[in-house]
Amino acid sequence: MDGSPLERVQQSRVLTFGGIALCAIFAWAFSGSIAVSDPAPKGHASQAIPYDPASEEPPEELAEYMSRLQVYTHKLSLSVKAGNDQLAGLYLHESVALLEQIQKVFPEYERIPVAVYIARLALGAYEPLKASLAKAATERAAGELDAGMDIVMQACNACHTASQVPFIRVVRNDFNPFLQSFDPLTSSKP
Repeated sequence: MDGSPLERVQQSRVLTFGGIALCAIFAWAFSGSIAVSDPAPKGHASQAIPYDPASEEPPEELAEYMSRLQVYTHKLSLSVKAGNDQLAGLYLHESVALLEQIQKVFPEYERIPVAVYIARLALGAYEPLKASLAKAATERAAGELDAGMDIVMQACNACHTASQVPFIRVVRNDFNPFLQSFDPLTSSKP
């Protein structure tokens, strides 16, 4: 490209716009007409089979379920830290329900006995926390909920180790990335 810097910028814009326009024309021209051809025998008309990506459901992935479990567990931890027993109870329930669902959907995943590990390592780990939440706040020992939460976190990491993925380490942190308050509801707060 010869010319001044301004002319080169203008030429570049024209080329960029032309390329985008050409891509848009091709996309419009071929939209909806992608087909998988089925070679027909001689003398028979070939019939195109339209491709419909919505007709095939992608296989479920364990990582998607574990990501949801991580969200519930983090919200459970933030609820415990804030002293919100009601919210902690909700997220404890949701965590256990999701673990039970994972057992059904993925009894085994890539040769890992997921359902067995959940039964042996994870589900029981929620019991001390559940028992602590069942008590009135005044009846609990100081730090009892935190100790229960630590047991849950240790169980997560034990399960990862048993599953040959010890590099997946779950840790508690106080960072709240959610558009949600974990403080207990009081009459002075909305």
